[in-house]
Amino acid sequence: MDEFRGGKLGKMTLELPEDIKDMTEEIKKREQEKKQRDRERKAEYRRKNNK
Repeated sequence: MDEFRGGKLGKMTLELPEDIKDMTEEIKKREQEKKQRDRERKAEYRRKNNK
């Protein structure tokens, strides 16, 4: 256990492959939502400043 905590065993993960897939999908979803919010925010800024 000390070797694991100390990183002596190299890069390891305790997640299962299914967990990693779920996390990756969630990250992609959040990135898409952020891009949409950014587009909306920028469009609103342009509308306000181009009067």
